[in-house]
Amino acid sequence: MLIKHKKLRYKSSFSLIMSIIMILGIFSAVPVSAARPNANRLYMFTFTPAEKEVQESWFSPSSASEITWISGSGIGFNDDDYVLQGKHIGTDYTSANNAIRLILPEPLPAGQIYNIQVSFYVPSSYNQGKSTITGPGIVLNGGYNNSAYRLPSSAGTISMNTWKIVNVNTPRMTENIWSIDFRFDTNTAANHPDVWYIDNIVISRLAWDITIPSLADAYKENFLLGNIISPNQINTETTNMFKHHYNVVTAENHMKPSMISNAKGVYNFSSADSIISWAQQNDIKVHGHTLVWHSQSPNWLYRNPDNTPLTRSEARQNMQDYINNVAGHFAGKVISWDVVNEAFEGGSLPVTDWKAVTRKNSPWYLAYANGADTAKGESGADYIYDAFVFARLADPNAILVYNDYNETDAWKREAMVLMVEDLNAKWLNDPRNTDPERKLIERIGMQSHHFTQYPPVSFVEASIRRFIQAGVMIDVSELDIGYGSYNGPTNQTLNDKQQVEQAIYYARLFEIYKAYDAYITRVTFWGQADSLSWRSDYSPLVFDRAYAPKEAYYAVLDPSGYLMEKGIAPRSLHDLNITIDTNTITAGLPANITVKATAADLGNYNVIAYLDKDGKVCSDEFRLVNGTAQVVIPRAPEAGQYRIVVKAYSGSDLFAAKAVPVTIVDEPVEKDFTINATYEPAALTADKLFTAKVEVTRHKYEDSPVLLIVALYNKDNRMINVSYISKNFERGTPQTMAAGFRLPSDVEGHRVKFFVWDGSDMSDTSMTPLSDAITVQ
Repeated sequence: MLIKHKKLRYKSSFSLIMSIIMILGIFSAVPVSAARPNANRLYMFTFTPAEKEVQESWFSPSSASEITWISGSGIGFNDDDYVLQGKHIGTDYTSANNAIRLILPEPLPAGQIYNIQVSFYVPSSYNQGKSTITGPGIVLNGGYNNSAYRLPSSAGTISMNTWKIVNVNTPRMTENIWSIDFRFDTNTAANHPDVWYIDNIVISRLAWDITIPSLADAYKENFLLGNIISPNQINTETTNMFKHHYNVVTAENHMKPSMISNAKGVYNFSSADSIISWAQQNDIKVHGHTLVWHSQSPNWLYRNPDNTPLTRSEARQNMQDYINNVAGHFAGKVISWDVVNEAFEGGSLPVTDWKAVTRKNSPWYLAYANGADTAKGESGADYIYDAFVFARLADPNAILVYNDYNETDAWKREAMVLMVEDLNAKWLNDPRNTDPERKLIERIGMQSHHFTQYPPVSFVEASIRRFIQAGVMIDVSELDIGYGSYNGPTNQTLNDKQQVEQAIYYARLFEIYKAYDAYITRVTFWGQADSLSWRSDYSPLVFDRAYAPKEAYYAVLDPSGYLMEKGIAPRSLHDLNITIDTNTITAGLPANITVKATAADLGNYNVIAYLDKDGKVCSDEFRLVNGTAQVVIPRAPEAGQYRIVVKAYSGSDLFAAKAVPVTIVDEPVEKDFTINATYEPAALTADKLFTAKVEVTRHKYEDSPVLLIVALYNKDNRMINVSYISKNFERGTPQTMAAGFRLPSDVEGHRVKFFVWDGSDMSDTSMTPLSDAITVQ
């Protein structure tokens, strides 16, 4: 089937013919389950009888082969019924002479990169005695002598009776592509099949489409949305895509220890700095990954030249030096750090001692254990606390994260929580801690390398709930969802049904992320497209190998809407919306904040609201009745950024946690009282009695005595006379007061000031502020 990209304009009658064919529905229809436009796809061939009527002349055998369009129940790729069969004839097994050539009716224009996918199959029944079949692949424009046109670069082999997908990207073409040869990269009879099938040829233009809706915009009220990058990926196309879909970036590899320091005292920040510079130029935040890890780290940190562990003190000093240099270098340039990565391994329930389930073969653990005084409670696991303390001291403004995988395993999430609680309690009494209100480990990073078959999303939710109980925020730090299960079978390209299955998992997952977004600060995908993923064989991302959006993209864009589109009930409270009547209150003053929550089934849950700052509850909890509550704050805490947190409980289980920002401000001192003074100009006469009427309105506090002071200053700014009067005030009600004194014989250059005092010591700068001075000449 041919699918024309909207920007490719074919000028022959071929375009008209193909349009008519598509309108008449001659080509096989795309299943309803994934019938979305794919702007990148240019050609698709599935070898149906309808396609044969138009496309048979486009395919031709070489001199030593013949081809036949055949059918049979389940014979094709993904169990369809149609394939193109290749058959060797004669005695010549030369690769080029046995190839099947596709001559494109319209060449693919130069200047682009193209993705070409084709599935090969070798049936054992027609290839008796052949054990190893070498290298299915393609050749562009007959360029058998051009290594750039022979793809893939490494031929590999194909097993009998198993479909193998060849999925390759062309170089950026300097000439049009007019033909593609499908061949086996061998010239010997023993390694070349006598009969083979090809199917499911897909040719796409490799390009990002930034006209589609932005993922970051879809979650701008929920959390940061990010992805990873490497310096060699930075180009105009990637930059435009990144700015469209993401607002935070993680370096995939180039901020890991092995990429920064390969010898003691030697640091190379050039690659990491290029990512930082790119992010700053494009208004993208940076998350640092990672400082302390057992993998991808240089030996000098924790091993001797003979590979034995350093002593505890030597490793500790190296860690401090490394973190001081690296976190110090990036201070102010990253918003957060994965300080320690993957410290746990091999545990089981129950977990009572988190140190007992740490990774004992970690080189950091082994070095810290070498010289540990067990009688004092020291162990190899102590490196974790040191790493976080060194990071806090080196970059005090960065948020510090513990990051791990398989975080949905019950034993591991419990170990992570016990470790976080233990080390945060230890930090509270550490003399190096200058901010006792702030935790040492502030977030847990859930790597989230999932599969569609495992873990169930309920396991993800259970871990989120447990981490919230520990009083920390959550980063979804390395998200990808491979199709199927661990150890395969792999699926480099998903059919429509598989795409929908994957999308449903993504939708359910993002419904949970949105439900708990009061505690989720960042969700970062680990890869931009399937072809760029470390798990590319499992097609784990929301963009395919040609950078086109998959079903998973639409599921992430609107999780509940996607599920409803597929006839699946969305998560309860998926439509939960929180509003408050004011987003700003004043420090030290009472405040009532009206909270309203709406959702279709809100009445089935116990819903509470309270004032919160960085996970610390700053007010009583108030239950919402009919979706409304008053959060009563007798005296607002100090100025800063706070939140109204709304939690919905199903029985004793937390089911949703959402937040609305609140700013607490310091009221400027001059606004406590409003003062208007009136007097007769004639009264400003030497030796005359000066009197003035002063109207005072108090704004902050309730009824209390207030003293009006009228002072006279000479031209040398010395107070030479004073008068005062006291009166009770009600907040918000104007009061008129009069006071005065006799002026001296010389009034030139004298000034009168009016003050208001509530009884505090006037020399105490923390008292209730005085009025603005009013000067009278």
